[in-house]
Amino acid sequence: MHNKESSRNTDWEALFPIPSPGEIRAYRNPQKRRSPYLCGYLQVPRNVRYTEYQVDFRAGHLPRGTYCCLGCWAMDLSGLRRHYRSVPDMYTSAYAGFQRIDDGRTVSIMSFWDISCTDRSGRQITLRPKILYPDTQIGGGEFWGEGTGARCTAPYEWEAGHWYRMHLRCVNPPDVGTTYVEQWVRDLETGEKRLLCCYDTLIPNSAFLGNAAIFLENYLWETAGQVRSMEVRNPMYRREDTGKWHRITQVLLDPQDGPDHGLDPYIGSYDFGIQEDRIWMITCGAGGDWLHNGRGRKRNQYTIGKAQP
Repeated sequence: MHNKESSRNTDWEALFPIPSPGEIRAYRNPQKRRSPYLCGYLQVPRNVRYTEYQVDFRAGHLPRGTYCCLGCWAMDLSGLRRHYRSVPDMYTSAYAGFQRIDDGRTVSIMSFWDISCTDRSGRQITLRPKILYPDTQIGGGEFWGEGTGARCTAPYEWEAGHWYRMHLRCVNPPDVGTTYVEQWVRDLETGEKRLLCCYDTLIPNSAFLGNAAIFLENYLWETAGQVRSMEVRNPMYRREDTGKWHRITQVLLDPQDGPDHGLDPYIGSYDFGIQEDRIWMITCGAGGDWLHNGRGRKRNQYTIGKAQP
């Protein structure tokens, strides 16, 4: 699995004016703001149900408080509509990726939002997808603050500068009646593959639906001054109706200005773009307020190049 393509380094200094260690040490964040939050919307044809999704990624700069989200997606809820009088139209149902958390450890994460339905008698029913693997005592729990739902974090020793592949699968066990979603990871340099997490979504006959979003987030204000980066390549999905894999070739890259998106305010420098077959993102709290001083790149649609053999 180790090859020239997977080991090639990215010249970040040629892409971005990286602050010196002294500038980062001197950075002060009295407003307790996070550094810019960068998002990309991988374009999947509308109304296409797909049962698998995979993407390769690496983080060249990986300080504490970094979240590399490799998928934020919607589930098809049509199976619930046959059982409930009212089911919400959910723009997103779940997200999954990898983090370096507060204490420096690295973990995987997959979370599902609650689904609020109304049954035929008019009662409000909340469906919370159930964590089946790993044991909920390891990293299971709930989240709030951006809605409510189930969260699962699992220990996984992923490294900066190292290529990995996240693979999501929908599984419909015939004796269960609802759809499971599995999160897998493959180390592309060693070939090791591991199941990280599995949920019972509680949704009958479901599949992934619509675009998949990726994002690079700093979620600890105290580490906002440090540089963080992410590269993504080879995004693909497997259509349910044909069983065939398709490359995702279009992505809308967008800097998410906190207040304009209902989020915390951000300050700092950032950039993003396409280099051959890779989507790249880099962000840092130091370096001036690029979101508002006119230096920051604006949202734009890009074509992702074909992966090299």
